[in-house]
This record gives sequence, structure tokens and C-alpha cells, in this order.
Amino acid sequence: MRYSMNIKVRYSECGGDKKVPLHQILNYFQDAATFQSEELGYGVSYNMEQHRGWFLLAYDISIVRKPEMFEDLTLLTDPYKMKGYYGYRRFGIIDAAGDTIVTGDSIWILMDTDSLLPVKVPEDMSRAYVEESSNEKVVIKRKIRPGKEWEPADEFDISQVYLDTNHHVNNNYYALWAENLLDKEQAGRVRIDYRKAAILGDHVIIDRQELESGTVFRFENQNGDLLAYISIAKKES
Repeated sequence: MRYSMNIKVRYSECGGDKKVPLHQILNYFQDAATFQSEELGYGVSYNMEQHRGWFLLAYDISIVRKPEMFEDLTLLTDPYKMKGYYGYRRFGIIDAAGDTIVTGDSIWILMDTDSLLPVKVPEDMSRAYVEESSNEKVVIKRKIRPGKEWEPADEFDISQVYLDTNHHVNNNYYALWAENLLDKEQAGRVRIDYRKAAILGDHVIIDRQELESGTVFRFENQNGDLLAYISIAKKES
């Protein structure tokens, strides 16, 4: 079921170059998904009452150009498939000229927030989100398989400010941390592979590797558990 919302890019959403950074683009995606869920009756409060929540597993994002300060935009999202424990959702950002400037595909899993085990998507939820006639093929691939050589990049402790309603680090912060470590703008295609949620008190260790195609970041906690990979490809000239 396709959903759209119109926004104007705010000053507070932009970086020093007057453009919307990667993590704010992901915030736009997150807002579109949550607003649609609220309208359908399956929003944050409803899921909390049911002791469940959607956990993001992967993103595959293509950026033609980043939105700019005070632009009028249309955010699009389309949850095109739900099967078993999983949901698949596409995103788009359209500018005032009608051009698509950002696209994204994503994989989600519905979790019991008490047991932290997957739960099957209820039929009523699936019917609310996905057109009955929809039979779209899933093309997004979750796992990033980097090389073996890593260099240390950063490390820090998780505080309250990073947590969301599922009581773990909001997924968009990984993109923020990666952006802060880039030497220069190179976001063309961004892939994110989430593995384990970071929680309050975790110590996050970030390593990086430079490839011809771009930069890959690895996020681990103090126990050596893999939290996420992010691959940020160089923008084609």
C-alpha cells in the first residue's frame, strides 16, 4: 500500500553544505514508515501494547543527489511484501520538479520485544500494508561480505540519547557515525547490514577498510559481537 507525505527541508536537518546528510535521509524514510503505520492502526503505541516491534535488517539506498535546504519534497514508501517474519519496504524522495533523487529498499523483521524472538506477521497486518494482488519479487540482498583487512576508526560508549522506543540504538545513528568518518563526500550507493542491536552501556568499536569502490565500516561491541556493516560507494562522476 503506497504512502506519500510532503515536507519542506528544514535548516536543522542540513549540514554545513546546506544539504541533507545520509542519516537525515534515513530519518525521512523512518518518518514515512511510522506515519503510514499510525494511519493504518499499527503504529508505535499499538505494537508496544502487543510487545512487538519492527527491527530493520538491511538498507540498499541510491542517492542521485542529496536534498537541499528549504526544498519541497515528497516522501514515498511502499511495503510491497510481507512473508513469514519479514517485511519488505521501498522508499523514495521526489523533488518539486518530479524527479526521483533518492531511492531505497529495505528488509525488516517483526520481533517479540520481551523474548527478542521473531514473530510471524499477523494476516490482518499483512492485508493492511500490502495490496492483495501484489506479487513483487524481492531483489534486495542483506549481507555485506567485506575483505579481511581492517583499520581502527573510532570507539565510544552508548548513552541514552542514541536509544529509540525499542530500547536499542536507533538504526540511523550507524549512518551518522559512518558519515563522520568519511574524508569527503562519496555517498552514491549505500548498503547497510544490521546484525545485532546495540544497547545502553555498550562500547562500540568502529573499523574501516578502503576499497576502490568506496569505504566499508564494521561496528562491533565490547564483546566482539558484530553490530553492523555499512558500505558507502563512491559517487560516480
